[in-house]
Amino acid sequence: MSTIDQDAAIWIADLSLQPRFGCKGRGVAEWLGAQDFIVPASANSWVMTGESTILRLGDSEFLIESTADVIDKIKSFPREAAVYPVLRQDCAIELGGTQVENLLRQVCSMHFGALNLSAQPVVLTSMIGVSVIILPKQNQGRPHFRVWADNTYGFYLWNTLRGIGNELGGCQVCLVRDSGYQ
Repeated sequence: MSTIDQDAAIWIADLSLQPRFGCKGRGVAEWLGAQDFIVPASANSWVMTGESTILRLGDSEFLIESTADVIDKIKSFPREAAVYPVLRQDCAIELGGTQVENLLRQVCSMHFGALNLSAQPVVLTSMIGVSVIILPKQNQGRPHFRVWADNTYGFYLWNTLRGIGNELGGCQVCLVRDSGYQ
């Protein structure tokens, strides 16, 4: 494993151990706001504040990734009757590189180049037959993507993405601490 080489054809990192928390319900946006979290204003969008990335999945469901301390704190907050925790045991993969858009064209029907990344979209779609949540982002003008999926598909996703990455010129496996999201 190595640090991220932005010039690699494909780089990939397993971020499945990143602490996360899910919650949903009619009052969840207000509940998070009362805990001093900034929540995305519209469905299928995200915000990043400090060490936390907050994704709004539809109108009333959220996925939050942060440090273990922040996630433990969220879990300890008293919840309103209209707020329900959602167990998040997703596999999480981040990928980028000079050929990442070519890779995504092979595994997903979504055209990510057409997205307005300044709107901070979250995409709920299918990738090689697996339902996924994708957060597209740019770092120094280069696209990279965070992908979440049911953890039972993690091995399949990882190996398929690495295999296609190798076909596109090589796939570099990177350390978690090098993530562009943290």
